[in-house]
Amino acid sequence: MLSLVGFLLVVQYIITDVFAFASTSFGSSSTSFGILQRTSPTQQQYLSSPLQLARGGGENGDDNLRTVLVTGGTGYIGSHTCLELLNTNRYRVVVIDNLINSAEESLNRVTKLLTDAKDSSLSSSDIKDRLHFRNCDIRDEEGIQSVLNEFPSIESCIHFAGLKAVGESVAKPLDYYGVNIGGTTTLLQCLQKSKVPHFVFSSSATVYGEPEMLPLTEEARLGPVTNPYGRTKLFIEEILRDLYASQPELWNILILRYFNPIGAHPSGLMGEDPQVCMYLL
Repeated sequence: MLSLVGFLLVVQYIITDVFAFASTSFGSSSTSFGILQRTSPTQQQYLSSPLQLARGGGENGDDNLRTVLVTGGTGYIGSHTCLELLNTNRYRVVVIDNLINSAEESLNRVTKLLTDAKDSSLSSSDIKDRLHFRNCDIRDEEGIQSVLNEFPSIESCIHFAGLKAVGESVAKPLDYYGVNIGGTTTLLQCLQKSKVPHFVFSSSATVYGEPEMLPLTEEARLGPVTNPYGRTKLFIEEILRDLYASQPELWNILILRYFNPIGAHPSGLMGEDPQVCMYLL
C-alpha cells in the first residue's frame, strides 16, 4: 500500500505542476491516465489569459492566489491536500463536503497546523481568507452552482468526494452508483457550465482488477473490476475520457490511481478518522 508520505509527494506534484497548465494540457487515454500533450492554438489562446482563467479574479482582490475547489476536502486525503495547497502560499481553497463520513474539525486542524508552523507566514486571518468550507453534496446541482457563483475565481477542481468502501459497495451498489457516478456527472456539468477547465480525479488502483503484472504500470490492462466501488471509478474514468474528447480546447484532466493511503500527519493531529465503519482494511 502507498503510505501517506508517498501520497503527499503526489499531491506536491499536483501543486507544483498540474495547476501550472500555462503551456501544456493533461488528458487521458485508454492506457495511461497522465498523458502530457501539447496544447492546440485554441487552448493556448484560452489558457494565456489570466482573466479568462480566473473567471472574475480573486474574491478579496488578491489576484496572486489561484483558487482551487476541493470536493470531499474534510476527508482523510482531502484535508491533507488542503494543507499542502495552503502550505505553498499560492492558493485559495474552497472545500465542499456533505460530512457523512468526515467532520469540519479536520479543517480546524489544517488551520492550527498552518498557524503553529515555525516557518509559517500565515496568520489566522490569512487562513480565514484562504480556506472556505461549504456543506454541499456533489449530487446537489443547485448547491454546487451556488458555490461556483460565490467564488468566481475557481479555476481548478480536485475531486475526492464519493463513497469509498469495497465491502459496503457490494451491499449497497445503488448508493455507490448514485453518489460516485451521478455526483461526478453533476459536478462536471456545473464545472463545464462555469468554464472551470482543470480537473484532477481521485481514482483507484482497483480499476486494474486482478493484476496481470506486478508492479503495476499505467500500461496495464484495466479491469475486469470485481466490485461496484471499483466499477464506479472505472466508469468515471471513461466519462472523463469522453468529456475530454468532446471539448479538448476546454478541459485539462488528470486521473490519479493509487492503493490505500495510510498513516497520519507527523504532528499526529490529522489522520484517518471515519465517522462510520467503512471496512477499508
